[in-house]
Amino acid sequence: MEAQRRLVEERFDVSTSDIREVERGNIVDTYEVYLGGDSYYVQFGYEFPQDQNRGHVVLDELNERDASVPVPEVVEYNEDKSILVTESLGERTLEDTDRESVYKDAGRQLAKVHSISPTSTYGLLAQDEEGLKGTTDNWRSVLHQQYRQFMINTRDFLESDEAAEINRYYHQNIDKVPLNTQKSLLHCDFKPENVVHKDGEVEGIIDWDAAKSGDPDFEYITAKETMKRRGKPVQAFREGYGEERDFDLNQDIEDIYSLHANLNFLSSMMFQKEELDKDITDRNTEFSMKRIDEILSESKKTVHV
Repeated sequence: MEAQRRLVEERFDVSTSDIREVERGNIVDTYEVYLGGDSYYVQFGYEFPQDQNRGHVVLDELNERDASVPVPEVVEYNEDKSILVTESLGERTLEDTDRESVYKDAGRQLAKVHSISPTSTYGLLAQDEEGLKGTTDNWRSVLHQQYRQFMINTRDFLESDEAAEINRYYHQNIDKVPLNTQKSLLHCDFKPENVVHKDGEVEGIIDWDAAKSGDPDFEYITAKETMKRRGKPVQAFREGYGEERDFDLNQDIEDIYSLHANLNFLSSMMFQKEELDKDITDRNTEFSMKRIDEILSESKKTVHV
């Protein structure tokens, strides 16, 4: 961390007092730098440099398209050191508000993201000569890959019988998800702290290093589960999303995606659990475990009926 701060100091010719640590993530650390009347975000992709590059190319693509989605401008990208510098859109995120109007606008903005089709393939995005490109030609394989990693990462949270029950449910139901779905741009980390707001509206969506191409219903459900877990106004978010995009969710697929979302959260705790407030971590973990139990229980009722 000190080495990163020194790089920031040298790049911007500022003192430590002008640098604020924003987030220590799984693959990216973020700082905010105050320079005169302006401020910038500086992100370091310290483990998987390609993830930092993904955030860079997606932001460039959105800005070049002049898309209606509010995102920061890229100021500089250093591929050798995997450092991305963007304009700062402010410090206030959805994490610090429960205003329904702001969450309604967040729903609208996510639906606008989903109106963009970045490529004819699925998965994590990278750039080649023809533009953005995914990693596979079917959506279900993206879910398979993530699910396998989630089950490895959640061993500290799940008892062996719980893991076995989840596996049974998943393998009995995953074929209900189509191989080919709509191919939309997915942010894939759409949580309150990645949405900046000002004067009652969304000012911008940040942190695009996990972006994928895939089923927009998947991200909508994942975001909705996150809002529920945080105790945020889910209904306002849903209404805003529905204003921009027509959607009719299949209950079986919604359950699979909800299971996936909560396993994703538990998986992320493996990396962050010692850095977060214990009460918050325990509460959120309890929520996700309860949601998983609800999904499995409902599935058993359906089978018996």
